[in-house]
Amino acid sequence: MFDILLSEPTGQPLYMQLYTQIRRHIQSGLIADGVRLPSVRSLQQQAEHQ
Repeated sequence: MFDILLSEPTGQPLYMQLYTQIRRHIQSGLIADGVRLPSVRSLQQQAEHQ
């Protein structure tokens, strides 16, 4: 699994932070081809625990 770290104080919208991090994880090979991404609910729960 991989971590997605979101931060409201950055000034960047959360959806752009999410997009940027997922894109970087794919480009770096951390997210392999065919891997299922976490659900929105799972991401929300993860964000609440940060």
